[in-house]
Amino acid sequence: MVDRLTVGSMAKVTLANNATMYPDLLLLLKWMTKYQTEEIAKPLAEVIQAAETAQAPASRRRRWRQSTSSNARGRATAAR
Repeated sequence: MVDRLTVGSMAKVTLANNATMYPDLLLLLKWMTKYQTEEIAKPLAEVIQAAETAQAPASRRRRWRQSTSSNARGRATAAR
């Protein structure tokens, strides 16, 4: 029983993380929820909520990485 809970939790975390990185996956999950049984729809809704909650911090990190990498390229070009 514990193994099933652990695997189920890991799957939800992985799916939410991937849905955060890939907006098309999040849209697909939302669409699929309509066609699932209650047994599947409830955990799927939890995954969607987790992905949507995590999107704002992930977007900030992505923008920060892009800005720091473009700043590094600018400094490398200026040093030449």
